[in-house]
Amino acid sequence: MPLQIRRGTDAERLAMTQPLAQGELLFVSTPGAERLYIGNGTTLGGVQITGYTNEDAQDAAAQLFSSGTHTGITFTYNDVAASISAVVDLANYQGTIGATSFKGSIVADDSTLLVDGISGRIVGPVFSNVVGNVTGTLTGNVVGNITGVITGTAGSTITGTLTGSLLGTSSGLHTGDVKGSIFGDDSSIMVDVIDRSVSAKTIIVTDTLGGATTHTIQGNINDLFIGTAASPTSVFMNLDTSQEGLMLRGVTTGGAGDQPVLSFRAARGSIASPTIVQDLDSLGLISFDGWTGNTGTPTGHAKASFIGSSVDDLSIVSGDATIAATLVMGSYADTGTDDLFYMFKGGTFSASAIGYRTGFGGTVTQGTNKATGVTLNKICGQITLNAALLAANTTVTFTLTNSKITAEDHILVTHVSGGTLGAYGVGGIVPAAGSATLYVRNLTSGGLSEAIVLKYTVFLSANS
Repeated sequence: MPLQIRRGTDAERLAMTQPLAQGELLFVSTPGAERLYIGNGTTLGGVQITGYTNEDAQDAAAQLFSSGTHTGITFTYNDVAASISAVVDLANYQGTIGATSFKGSIVADDSTLLVDGISGRIVGPVFSNVVGNVTGTLTGNVVGNITGVITGTAGSTITGTLTGSLLGTSSGLHTGDVKGSIFGDDSSIMVDVIDRSVSAKTIIVTDTLGGATTHTIQGNINDLFIGTAASPTSVFMNLDTSQEGLMLRGVTTGGAGDQPVLSFRAARGSIASPTIVQDLDSLGLISFDGWTGNTGTPTGHAKASFIGSSVDDLSIVSGDATIAATLVMGSYADTGTDDLFYMFKGGTFSASAIGYRTGFGGTVTQGTNKATGVTLNKICGQITLNAALLAANTTVTFTLTNSKITAEDHILVTHVSGGTLGAYGVGGIVPAAGSATLYVRNLTSGGLSEAIVLKYTVFLSANS
């Protein structure tokens, strides 16, 4: 009688719900995985008695690593890849790892990645000395001294002292001292530390208040341009009481045009495309302002007085080199043009008057008689004469001592009040610097005893 043996695939064996009887045989006929199993009455699918493969050996050996107990090392078995991975715990290790190379990532106690073994980068902070070359992009903060050559792009902040050459592009904010010369992309020197000079074709200054406006400083032959035609700018100079302010230094040869010049150049149109000025166009203004603390006015200052110029007659030109213009001086406090002073081709003009304001004049009273001299060191003023008798058709003279009078000045004297107006003839001359001789004549046929008041004004004059 032949021996009967169960047969089927390994999947069918594993799906059995009843164990093989004691001594019952089962043959797995799966091609390439043929095996013979025997029943023991309890094990589902039976016990394998043949077909022990390399896979079986690998699985058995792997159990020793992955299921065993080890110190400082953990193994993981990958059955599909037929590989065992190990993780070494060096947390309590002290000493030197003797290896010519180390492959893998390094992680700190707080799980921070310090060395990325996959990308081949040091990604964590380095708190120690680095001896050797660093080639590539340095991203992060470097605290301490750097001696040698840095090649690459510094993409963040470097705090400390850099001694040596920085080759590459440095982008971002540099806070601290930079010692050494600075060169442009075309190798032209921009900062010369030996001569302590800055050389640049154009300097661009950014708005300190955070605005988008930039201010440009450019050189052109013998000129210095501040601002451009497309982006004009203003210049503020902050001075204290010990500084003289804006000074123009130059050399004169005595001829017209050979001297330092402060020039206001105005045009219609635009700076880039100027057009011809027209009659009455303002050519420039010098404004004198005073601090009031009123935030409603520009910079807290109020305008006080000014000197300006405007085109007077565009038809009066000299070879297209000059334009007839009016120079205007006045006070911003005036509501109209009554207090403006004009200087124009052919003379001067003031809508209110030409003369002296309050504070320039004074008064004096004559003593004893009408021949007694008086002293008044004012450019203009009033003299109240003594009431002594002045005989009919008689002239009397007296001396006005005045330190404001120069030798070639002219003095104007009038009878303004007191006594009989029209009864006196008055006048004066300047014989020498420091004094004037004034005269009073009784034009009537009878004696006059009146304290008349004379008004005088000194005018600058010249004999040549």
